[in-house]
Amino acid sequence: MTDTINAAAGNPYLQGNYGPVAEEVTAFDLPVVGEIPAELAGRYLRNGPNPMSEVDQSTHHWFIGDGMVHGVRLLGGKAEWYRNRYVGSTSVSQRRGQPDIPGRNWNDNPGGPNTNVGGFAGTTWAMVEAGGCPVELTYELETVGRNDFFGTLPGAYTAHPKVDADTGEMHAVVYALPQWLDHVQYVVVGTDGRVRRTVDVPVNDGPMVHDMSLTQKYAIVYDMPVTLNIEMAMEGRFPFAWNPGHGSRLGFLPREGEAVDIVWVDVPISYVFHPMNAYDQADGSVVIDLCVYDTMFENDLRGPFGDNFARFERWVVNPVTRTCSTTVIDSSWVEFPRHRGSLPASPTATATAPAPACSPAGRRSSSTCTPARSRCSIMAPAAAPVSRSSSAARAAPMRTTAGWSRSCTTCRKARPNWSSSTRRTSPARQWRACCCRSASPTASTATG
Repeated sequence: MTDTINAAAGNPYLQGNYGPVAEEVTAFDLPVVGEIPAELAGRYLRNGPNPMSEVDQSTHHWFIGDGMVHGVRLLGGKAEWYRNRYVGSTSVSQRRGQPDIPGRNWNDNPGGPNTNVGGFAGTTWAMVEAGGCPVELTYELETVGRNDFFGTLPGAYTAHPKVDADTGEMHAVVYALPQWLDHVQYVVVGTDGRVRRTVDVPVNDGPMVHDMSLTQKYAIVYDMPVTLNIEMAMEGRFPFAWNPGHGSRLGFLPREGEAVDIVWVDVPISYVFHPMNAYDQADGSVVIDLCVYDTMFENDLRGPFGDNFARFERWVVNPVTRTCSTTVIDSSWVEFPRHRGSLPASPTATATAPAPACSPAGRRSSSTCTPARSRCSIMAPAAAPVSRSSSAARAAPMRTTAGWSRSCTTCRKARPNWSSSTRRTSPARQWRACCCRSASPTASTATG
C-alpha cells in the first residue's frame, strides 16, 4: 500500500483526501470536540474506492479500486467507535491469499462494491453500479458475502437506489457492461429484501446511468451523453467518455408500467450524477432538483472534476408536452445532495448539498482553501433566477434580459461573447467560447 500512495504524485485523485487509506483501523471511545446531540444515534457510513495494490497513476480513474467502508457509531452523545474495512471481493481475497467470499457472482466480476453503502430490510449493503452484486456487511462492517437480494436479483444493481418511505420498497435503475449493451433495468425490491419486479428498458450506446429519480408516479431514467468507449475499454482504462452525439434525455416510466409505456423527453446536453429530489405536479409536470455538469469525461479521463463543476438546478419536465425548462438555483459548486428520506417525492422535502472547497489539483472555490460547507436547497428559486427552456433547442444557453450570458464555472465570469448564433451549438463548443478556456484543459488540471 505504501507503494500505491507514493506512486500518486502525478494523479490528483490519489492524493490528500482522495488518496487510498493504508490500513484497516478499529478505535473506541473517540474524543469529541464540542457536543454530539443525544438524539443522534446510529452509524454514519461511507464507501469509496481505495486501491489495495499499485496502480498506474497516469491512467488511474477515481472510480476504480477496491471498496472500503468507513463508519462511526454514535450513541448517547458519544462516538463509540470508528472502523474501516475493505469490502470483500474476489480480488481482495486473492491479494490476501484467502478463499473467495461466498455468494453468487453472476458475471464473475473480480471487484467489489466501492461506491455506496446503506441499510435496507435489516441488512447493510455495499453497492456499486455497472454490474457488481451487492455485498452484505455486518453491523461492524465485516464482509458476510455477496447478497443478490436472497437469490432474486437477475443481474446488476446500482450504487444509488431510492427507498419510498410510503411503501417501504426500494427502487433502482441499473446497467451492466459489457453484459447489457442494449438496455438498462428498472428493479423494485420489496420490504422483505427480495426483488418484486424488473423492467428492461432499451437504450443505445451503453450509457453510464449513475442514479435515478423517483416520484409517486414515475421511475425516471437518466440517459445522458457519457457512454461506453470501446477503445478505452480495450486499453484497460475506465471505459466511459463524453459523447454529445448520444443526446440527453429523461425517461418517465410509470412505476407499475412496462417498457412500452416509457415517455422520453429531451433535456439540455449535460450530465447528472446525483439528483436530489423529484415530485409530481397537478398539471402533469415533474419537478427535479439536481446537480448539473456541462460536460463529463471530455478532457479529464481520470475523474469528474477536471472539466467543470456541477451547479444546482431545477428542471420542470412535462411528459405530456415533452418539454423541459430549467432554472439555476445556485451556480456555486455543489455535489452529493441529500434530502429528508421520510418525505420522498414531496415539494416540502428539506435537503442539503455540500459545496467542495478544495480540489485535488489545487483549484479552489475561493481565494483561500476553506473547509467544505453545506448549502441548504430552497424550494423556491433564488432572487432573479436565470432560466432556460429545452424543447427543440436542447442545448440552448440561459437567456437573460441582457442577452445571451452565463457564468463560467472556472473563472466565474459571464460569457459575453455568446451570441444568438451560438445558442444552439453543443455545450462543449459553447464552453470553449469562454475567455478562460481558449486552450483545452488537460487531465493534469483535474479537480474535485
